[in-house]
Amino acid sequence: MKIALVQMDVVSGDPEANLEVALAGIDEAARGGAELVVLPELWSAGYVWREGEGYRGSRRAGDFALDFRGDSAILADLAGRARDHRMWVVGGSLPEGTNRGIFNCTPVFDPGGALVHRYRKVHLIGLMEEDVHMIPGDECRAFSMGDRVAGAFICYDLRFPELGRNLFIDGAQLILVPAQWPAARAKHWRSLLVARAIENQCFVAGCNRVGRGGPDTFAGGSLVVDPGGDILVEGDDEPGVLMAELDFARVEGMRDVLPCLRDRRPDAYRR
Repeated sequence: MKIALVQMDVVSGDPEANLEVALAGIDEAARGGAELVVLPELWSAGYVWREGEGYRGSRRAGDFALDFRGDSAILADLAGRARDHRMWVVGGSLPEGTNRGIFNCTPVFDPGGALVHRYRKVHLIGLMEEDVHMIPGDECRAFSMGDRVAGAFICYDLRFPELGRNLFIDGAQLILVPAQWPAARAKHWRSLLVARAIENQCFVAGCNRVGRGGPDTFAGGSLVVDPGGDILVEGDDEPGVLMAELDFARVEGMRDVLPCLRDRRPDAYRR
């Protein structure tokens, strides 16, 4: 399977401009033969509440929230691209509006354009005031991607290995991580993605944004890691589409040699 990561800058509060860039990236990925494409976290509008004087913007996540069950032009365009290119589209993450509040949500579209999975970010980062403007999800589960099994979580979730382990137990062979990970902690981003791949014996693909938003600088560094911890492709701090080939026999081979899932001792672990 060929995977593509659309590493893009985000214009705060401008969904139309950001959608144009995202769709162009998806089209470029399709021309390169990608079967799966991943966008960054909150790419439609960014962390809008961190803009403005004193980084206390007047806009809120709810101003850009999408109805995942209703009429959303952004979701319709992502579904259309998935259908037109016959590819899996992981829509990074988008603010999902519900009667309970706003979720930071990853939508997954199959090659027929159907919304087949969504993941609502479980861990909201106080450092970015995300927990003030959004509400957390409460589950992380794997999903079928054709004859493969995949899972997704978002940015700050990467610091919580329990989510990756849940996906490993579910049989995930690939973990997808959309992010807006600040440059100040870029070393953590890289190290944690590699760690999640090694400990869960699967491919891990992290798609980060670039550019500046409010007080934060984002340095990209999107990468795809194989089950042995080897980096297949790694981005710099510029926008672009990164591509890598995933050989899933590598997952099964690693799990046969080191059957970590079989050798787990849940009875010995403290919660």
